Amino acid sequence: MSAADPALPPTAATMNRGSAWWRTIVVVGPLCWSGVFLIEVTNMEAWRVANAELQVVSPSIRAVQYLLLLPFLLLAFRAAVALGAARWPLALRASGQLALAVAFSMLARPVLVTAAALTRHHELAAGIAESLAFSTREGIAVWIASMTAMAMNYAAALGVVVGVKTYRELESERVVRANVERAAIAARLQALTNQLNPHFLFNVLNTIVSLIESQPRLAQSMVTRFADLLRRILNEGATQFVPLTRELELVEQYVEIQKLRFPQRLSHERCIEPGTAGALVPALVMQPIIENAVVHGLRHGDGPVRVRIETTALAESLEIRVSNEGPPAPAGSAGPVPGVGLRNVSERLATLFGPAAWVRLEVPSPGHYCTTVRLPLVQRVSLPGAPA
Repeated sequence: MSAADPALPPTAATMNRGSAWWRTIVVVGPLCWSGVFLIEVTNMEAWRVANAELQVVSPSIRAVQYLLLLPFLLLAFRAAVALGAARWPLALRASGQLALAVAFSMLARPVLVTAAALTRHHELAAGIAESLAFSTREGIAVWIASMTAMAMNYAAALGVVVGVKTYRELESERVVRANVERAAIAARLQALTNQLNPHFLFNVLNTIVSLIESQPRLAQSMVTRFADLLRRILNEGATQFVPLTRELELVEQYVEIQKLRFPQRLSHERCIEPGTAGALVPALVMQPIIENAVVHGLRHGDGPVRVRIETTALAESLEIRVSNEGPPAPAGSAGPVPGVGLRNVSERLATLFGPAAWVRLEVPSPGHYCTTVRLPLVQRVSLPGAPA
């Protein structure tokens, strides 16, 4: 027996889908049927007022009729849904739907007789019963009119039920797609962060190793500070966004480690514009930028290097500029090329903000390198890993 054999018991997914349909039918079906009843009673009363000689069924009898029809309506709805999901030719399914509508609408007059009898309108019940005969032209016309009206009511109520269920399914699929996309973004960002951390840690460890033999006490001090920095980096790995002030604290720790190695050469300053300190930025986004500025500044010659950090709020954007001034590069040497760290920052920003964020590396003058990062200025974000 194949997996597609219809004799197989239904799968859990199929059963869940059937249960969901039943819940929708049981909840929405009676509400729709009540609306159809109110519309019909209103129309009947309007006709009665417009034509005093017109005899119409009282609202109480009509209410009992619709109440008695309700169980049959819900069963017909469930059969219609099952028929619509069947893997049958379209013509066969359409014929089945039409047969359901006709079968339900044929109940209208007999149930109306029962409703009249239950409300003790026995003469009216007898009169309606006499009109059910197919032997006369008048009886046939009454049947056709009754079935047509009830079939239209049935179709309208079924359309509302199917529409509500379809909307709920589409909304559920939209939520699922959004969750999948968020999970994909989170996985991508985590992968980029995992790539960044080893790159940064490897460079710091190389700095410490180079001092172990020549300056052991300095190396020991660097290890202590590096342990504090590493602890904070690992803590930041749990979130994608942090306030700018916290990111600057990490930068300070990194620069202080480098100052232990180059106390006479390296200095830094900050110029943080009010209003930007609380802005949210991707965690560790500034680390590779500062590292790039320090490495490029110290690479050529043995002169002093000054690193400057500036933040500016521009309309709805946050601009971070990290520049350094140091000895110029020898003539003929290649200009700065973005390394793993800056490429990582660029990819993270593109993943998070798209074209609204970018990274630019410039050389305004010999020995002067400037990296500019622009990203949306936000105090709260709803991306994966953002603080609540």
